[in-house]
This record gives sequence, C-alpha cells and structure tokens, in this order.
Amino acid sequence: GIDESAIQTLSLVSNVSRQIHRRSEEEGGTLFPVFCWVLRDFTLRLETRAGASLSPNQYLEDALIGNDIRDCFPSRSCLTMVRPCQEEDDLQTFGTKDAVQPREAFLEQARAARVHFLRSTPVKTFMGKHATGKMVASLAASYVQAINAGSAPVIRDSWELMVGIQLEEMSREATDLLRSYAERYFASAMPS
Repeated sequence: GIDESAIQTLSLVSNVSRQIHRRSEEEGGTLFPVFCWVLRDFTLRLETRAGASLSPNQYLEDALIGNDIRDCFPSRSCLTMVRPCQEEDDLQTFGTKDAVQPREAFLEQARAARVHFLRSTPVKTFMGKHATGKMVASLAASYVQAINAGSAPVIRDSWELMVGIQLEEMSREATDLLRSYAERYFASAMPS
C-alpha cells in the first residue's frame, strides 16, 4: 500500500518534477509530468476506516492529504494490480522465458494500465515542437543520468541531445531511402 515511507521517498521526485516544470516553462516547453502510482501485488481492501469503499484514485488522494506531491503532480492517478502469479516460487521466474503464464486478472489489469497510460499522457512539447517517444525516452535518460551524477537536469542540454538523436535517425532513414530508390532506378535502367 501507500505508507509514510513510500511518500517520503517521493520527495526527491517531487523536487525534480518542480525543477523540470519550472525550467521547461522558462524554455518554452510543457513537460509537467503525469503521476501514476501503480501498486502491484495489491491485497488491501480499498475502504475508509468507516468501511466505505474507495476507488484507487480516492485511496491515493487520502494518502496524499497535506503532501506537496499534489502541487507537483496536478494530474495524478493510482492503479492497483493483483500478484501476477499465485505461487511465491513462480514470482522468482516472472518475466523470464521459463515463467508460468501470469494470472488472467493480472493480464487484464496490465492491459487496462496500458490503455490508461496511452490516454492520460499528453503529448510532450518543447520549443513549440512535439516530442516523439524516442525523444522523451532520451530526455528521461538524460534526467536520470544528471540526477545520478548529483546535479539538476538542464532542459536545454537535454533538448539538444534529443534533437541530435532525431537528426541522426532521420539522416539514416533518408540515406536508406535514397539508396533503395537508386538501386531500383539503376536496376530498371540497366539493359538485361
């Protein structure tokens, strides 16, 4: 479940989120992250102390009362998922080629989570341009690298890295396409 220790762990994430949002606004972007807390192996009953039932989102909101995470993540949600396997031993091999088939309830929740992420995550923009999935992944990797090095992420440096990666990919695709057209042209223009 969501306990005080887990919420304390999010303080770094909150501070990074606040910095990313402030810097992205200064540099013309909209990079305020969406927050989704996924609770796997969830076995608690979602209810108040009085016994009234709660949705996962209500459970999250109750856990965040008086916490600044609400300010850092205006768009937030909570998903709960059952254990992927019934047996403890099966969990040890979960995700490997020798793993047993996950429980159907887990697979349904995983599919629902995928749909939730695709629908609730807005298109990221920076300097007026839409960022592709690969660019956002590069940006995230750049942030993690900066945080692990003990520094704050620099949005503009990360953006330049993303643009460089995209330009390399586009150049490679254009070269491959040109090569393909040239091969077809010369193959058809040559006498048999």
